[in-house]
Amino acid sequence: MYYILYIFAIIFIVVSIMVSILDVKKRKLVGFKKIITVCVYLYFGIMMALFCILISINSMIGLLIFIHLVLIVLLFNLKDKKNILTLVALIIICISSIILIINNLIKVNLYNDYIIYLIVICVYFIPALAYIDRRKYIVNKIKTCTKEIDATIIKVTKSYEYSSSTFHSPVPIYIPTFEFYLDDKKHTFKDTNHIYSRRKFIVGSKVKLFINPNGVKFNYPDGSDDIFFPISEHDRSLTFVVYFWYILSIILFLIIIFG
Repeated sequence: MYYILYIFAIIFIVVSIMVSILDVKKRKLVGFKKIITVCVYLYFGIMMALFCILISINSMIGLLIFIHLVLIVLLFNLKDKKNILTLVALIIICISSIILIINNLIKVNLYNDYIIYLIVICVYFIPALAYIDRRKYIVNKIKTCTKEIDATIIKVTKSYEYSSSTFHSPVPIYIPTFEFYLDDKKHTFKDTNHIYSRRKFIVGSKVKLFINPNGVKFNYPDGSDDIFFPISEHDRSLTFVVYFWYILSIILFLIIIFG
């Protein structure tokens, strides 16, 4: 039974390496930023691998490793108030893990089995909850951004996106920078968090953007919740991660049951 945990440990390290390489290529990172990015992904991969290995040897150390990673992710997500369901799941995991640690310290078995089941369920459904949060955010953005305006593409930045159909070859994408006028004031907009298109945009071409009629606030670098580009919201990477997680987990579950 324990060999499954070692399989998960290897998977976490391999996936962290893969994702770090893809992220570096996608954002064209070089030098110190490239090293930092790879180290961050590897840190999470190695810590999750250690958690898988140590949880069956020393549950206290395993839980401490696990909860510190959950806290890091929780703090990171607190800045993004759009991920409500994900935040709730992370908070439940943190509280449950702390209760397990306290029970371990005072050497009691107060609902430990139920708490472990709750943690496992929350961790398992986090990718699905993140996907639902993302879908809800897009729907709300469409409902909010109802005023149509004309914009001009003034620059096109080439980047790369991971595709499940080309596993070893990130495909090129083109991220346009828009220029538009609002209340006689010129604005530029390049939402690198959301704009991923397979078609090559042409500098100087006119497009339609949808904005919040109550006003536009640029609340994070190169982006705004008050501007919507209709063909920008495809999120193929997130969809692939969700599919990959559940297909892999189902396969491992079948191995445990019938292996």
